[in-house]
Amino acid sequence: MDSEQHNGDEPDALIRQNSTAIVSTELNPIVDYMFVATLEDRYKCVCCGYVLHDPYQTACGHRFSKKCIDNMTQSMSQPKCPIDSQIIKLDEIFKDACCRREVLNLQIFCINSPDCKFQTTVGHLKDHLEECLFQTEQCDQCNENILRKDMKHHLEYVCSYRKEMYKFCKESVLPHISKENKKREEVCMILESLCILKNFQIIFRTQVVGGLSISPQKSENQNDFHYFKCRQVNKEKISEHEKSYLAEHLVLVSGRYSELDKKISDLSQQLRDPAIQQLKSSLESCENEIKQLQQQNTKDEALLTFKKNALDNQDTKIKQLEMRLNEVIRNQERDRNELRALTETVENLKRKIFSLEDCTPQLLLLRNQSTLNEKEISRHADQLSKNEERFKVLEGASYNGRLIWKIWDYTKKKQEAVEGHVFYTLSQPFYTSRFGYKMCARAYLNGDGAGKGTHLSLFFLVMRGEYDSLLPWPFKQKVTLMLLDQSGNKNHISETFKADPTSSSFKKPTGEMNIASGCPKFVNHDTLENPKNATYIKEDVLFIKVIVDVADLEEL
Repeated sequence: MDSEQHNGDEPDALIRQNSTAIVSTELNPIVDYMFVATLEDRYKCVCCGYVLHDPYQTACGHRFSKKCIDNMTQSMSQPKCPIDSQIIKLDEIFKDACCRREVLNLQIFCINSPDCKFQTTVGHLKDHLEECLFQTEQCDQCNENILRKDMKHHLEYVCSYRKEMYKFCKESVLPHISKENKKREEVCMILESLCILKNFQIIFRTQVVGGLSISPQKSENQNDFHYFKCRQVNKEKISEHEKSYLAEHLVLVSGRYSELDKKISDLSQQLRDPAIQQLKSSLESCENEIKQLQQQNTKDEALLTFKKNALDNQDTKIKQLEMRLNEVIRNQERDRNELRALTETVENLKRKIFSLEDCTPQLLLLRNQSTLNEKEISRHADQLSKNEERFKVLEGASYNGRLIWKIWDYTKKKQEAVEGHVFYTLSQPFYTSRFGYKMCARAYLNGDGAGKGTHLSLFFLVMRGEYDSLLPWPFKQKVTLMLLDQSGNKNHISETFKADPTSSSFKKPTGEMNIASGCPKFVNHDTLENPKNATYIKEDVLFIKVIVDVADLEEL
C-alpha cells in the first residue's frame, strides 16, 4: 500500500494524540505506515525522507533516523548535513526523545487497510495487530499463512494435516497421508455400500484389521461371511476361522461387491434412458419459455428505460423550477429587507430635515463663523510653514563661505532621477559672512547635460540675499566643489574655478537665484559607487563640500 509518509503533499492539519500518552512499542523500520493526516516534514528523516525511526538530532537542528545517522558516520570521514551542508560531529549528536514520543503518537491506519478500518497510533500498532482479524498467522499443522479470521475454518476443513473420524471405525486419523489410512478408507467405503444393499449389521472388534467385521443373520453354525459363499465350519471354530481367513474373506467381499455394483449399474442404465428423454422434453419446454420471457423482458426493459429517462427529465425540470422558485423567494426577501431599511432611512431623514429647518438661523451664524475660522487657520498655517522653512535654513546655514552638504538616501534619490520624477537635489543656503553673499549647491545624481546617465553633475549657484544692495557685483570669488572620502584616506575628488565676471551666473540676482555654474561631469558613477581605495558612499549617504574663497572680501 502507498504510505502517506512520502513527500508531497500539500500540508494538511496534523492529527495526533497527547505526547504524554503511553505507547507500547517502538517503530518497526520494515512497516510501511499509512498516516491519517499528511506527515509533516519535521517528522521525516532529512536523509531518507521517511518517517523518523528512533530519531537523533544534530547541532544544526535537523533530525535523522538512527539507521541513517549510523550509516553516515560510519561511511564518511566528515559527514555533512544534506540540508545545510554543516559538518556533523559525533559529540554533537543526541537522541531526540521528545520527537520520538510525538512520532509514536501519530495517528495511522491499520497496515491491513482497507480490509481493516481500525485507526490507532504508531506506538499501539503492535497491540492492535495481535488482535486484528485481517492479520496473517502461520498454521501450526501445515505452516501456511492464513488470516486470523479464517484460521478456525482452515483447521477444521482445509488443512492437509487435520484429523478426520471415519464413519465405521470411529478413529481420528490424518486423511490421505499413509497407505494404511487409504486402505482403511477403502474398506469403510465397501462396508458402507454393503450395509445399504443388504442391511448388514456392523460389529466393531479391535482384533480385526481396521476394527471391522460383517455379520448378517445366520444360523449358529454359519460364520459372518456365509453370505459371500465362505465354507461352513463348526461353531467352535468360527472365531478361529474368522481370524485366520481374513484376507480370503476380503476377496470374497470384494467379488460380491463387484457383482452388486454391475447389477446396480445395469439397473441405473435402464432407468436412465426414459428419464433422460423426459428431461430433454422438459428442458426444451423450459428453453422456449425462457426465450419468451427474455423477449418480454427485453420489451419491458426498453419501456422501463424510456419511463426512467422521462422521469429523470421531469425530475431535472422539477429541480430547476425549485431552484428558480428558491431564488425568487430569496430575492423577494432581500427586496423586502432593503425596502424596510430604505423606509427607516427615509423616516430618519425626514426627522433630521424637520430638526434642521428649526435650526436654520443658528446654522447660518455657525457657517459664517466657520468661514472666518478657516481663513484665520489658513493664514496661521502659511505663517508656520514660512517660519519652519526659515528655521531650517537658519539651522543649516554657515557664514564662513563653507558648506558641508549631507545627501541622504542616495540610491532612492538616484532612482527617482533615472525615472524622471526628481531631476536634481538642492542644498541648504550658506553665506560668505553674516551679511555677505547668499549661495547654494545643486547636484544631479543621474547627471545633467553632457554627463546625463553616466556622471554625477555638481553646480554652484548665487542666490538673492537680503544685503545684495550693499555688496560689490559681479561675484568674483574662487569656488571649490569637493566630494569627500569617508574612508579616512582623504582621497577627495575636487574641482576649482574662478567666477567669470562677464557671466550672467555671477551678476546681481534679479530672481530667486542665478543660472547654475559648475561641472556636468564632476565624477562618473563607476568611480563614485565602486572606488578602489576610497569610500564616497557609506550607509547610502554621501557628503559634498563647497569652499568659497573669502580672503579678499571686506566685512560690512
